Amino acid sequence: MKKAFLTVTVISAVFTLVACAKKDSEYAAKMRQKNAGAQVGQTATNHKDGVPKNEKKIATNLCEKPKETVCAVQEAPIAETIRKEGREKALTQLKKEFPQLSAEFKGTSEEFQAGKLYKEELRFLHLSDAAYRMIYNYDKDIQETKALVQKLYAEHIQASTLSDEEKKRQISVINSTDVMSISQIIETTYPGKNAMTILATSNCEGDGLGLRAHSSLLPGASAGVILICPGQFLKLAGKDKDDRITSLVMLLAHEMYHQLQFQARVDVQDAEASKCLRNSMPEHDNKYFETREREAMADMTAGRILMAHLKAVTDLKTKQDRISLAMNWLCHIPDAHEGDSATHFTNEERIKNLLKIKEAAVLTCGEGPRC
Repeated sequence: MKKAFLTVTVISAVFTLVACAKKDSEYAAKMRQKNAGAQVGQTATNHKDGVPKNEKKIATNLCEKPKETVCAVQEAPIAETIRKEGREKALTQLKKEFPQLSAEFKGTSEEFQAGKLYKEELRFLHLSDAAYRMIYNYDKDIQETKALVQKLYAEHIQASTLSDEEKKRQISVINSTDVMSISQIIETTYPGKNAMTILATSNCEGDGLGLRAHSSLLPGASAGVILICPGQFLKLAGKDKDDRITSLVMLLAHEMYHQLQFQARVDVQDAEASKCLRNSMPEHDNKYFETREREAMADMTAGRILMAHLKAVTDLKTKQDRISLAMNWLCHIPDAHEGDSATHFTNEERIKNLLKIKEAAVLTCGEGPRC
């Protein structure tokens, strides 16, 4: 299990690989058709996602039991099928290309690290990503979500009280930020590639099924990049397109805010909201809050972007369901992950904090505060 957000790390290594992207197969189309529209309430799977097998959907209300409701959202059965079959196919090909790997080699992170098999691990990531995309081409979804989030951010920034010059600068940062696919990271040439390939394997693991997302400003690069691991996308396989896009909006908006922190030096853009949130959590002292403020502000701004995306949804139950769907990624992150527990609130606190923003007043969840 891996945490979704990390600080920027500069790592250097040199890897050179070439791989071919394959076209969607007839089998893939049949699998999507067969599994699309899977019924909510089916049992969850258990592959690096923290969701126990055989856990039934909990019928709760977002206002009454926020974490239980958000974490009750489940994936379609095809997600596990893609993970299992894609990984097996990639591992078989990896062993063909690297015959020195034993028949018992399973492609775990521990095996790659113990044997210092860095080139093999990167190749496994490349092969795994290609195999998964044979059935679900998630690269298309993330590019569409990126364009949507950039548009929503531009509107959010334009509506602020910032100077025209600062608005222009921040919108430029958002619009220049790219979300790099695994194939882009490995196959193309760009400044900071050595660091990015290391970040990809360390965050996503060799099979790509890690659940991390990472925002970075690479050495020598003029614009920011965001990495979202295939494992995060595969949890959305089999859902309809609107649900897939909504599931990615808040996650991507959170990472986009980190780019404003990196490039525009925007640590806390809304001091009043930060103060409001701090006052709503009297159980924590100032020191506890200060070390988590940057991530909390990324969450709050991402929540505002999400609410803007769902503005046209007027039915209260439907809006609550879609918000639960969009926050579900928080349920697959361990609270005590080493290095991140000191910079993030607990998952339950993060979910509750998102219901405190002023835009969440339409959900009629209690009396506030409205930050």
